Amino acid sequence: PMLFFAFDQKYYEATRDFYEPYEELVPGKIVHDFDELMTALKDKDYEFEKMDGFIKKNFKYTDGKSTDRVIDQLIMGIEPEDNSIR
Repeated sequence: PMLFFAFDQKYYEATRDFYEPYEELVPGKIVHDFDELMTALKDKDYEFEKMDGFIKKNFKYTDGKSTDRVIDQLIMGIEPEDNSIR
């Protein structure tokens, strides 16, 4: 479970900002103050539904075969079929 304690989100966005909207970027519930944080923890409100989109966007290879690909490429010298792995 993840909670994002973004007490300074508005200040950060005004002074530095993000490449993408923060609400779309993080894979969990965003809380802005201590009371929200405590309520989310008590209620176990983590917004797990955000995880799938985050994983699909940021982790292309979550198929459980990463070790096989490393062995194939580094030890066996087999080039990957998908050139984006390099």
